[in-house]
Amino acid sequence: WLTAIGLLLFAIGVIFLTELESARKRIAALERELDRARWAAERREEPTKELEDEVEEATQRNT
Repeated sequence: WLTAIGLLLFAIGVIFLTELESARKRIAALERELDRARWAAERREEPTKELEDEVEEATQRNT
């Protein structure tokens, strides 16, 4: 009986560790995706700032 219980606990432990490692990999992939999205958002903001500066300069020249 003790051997069966030991094997059952071992199997549960292996499954748990496998799921834990899988979750870590999913989290790492999501973090990479989030970093890419942040980088893309920053890249989209830069031209907007440049355009705002150009509009402001043109406005000042016209007044």
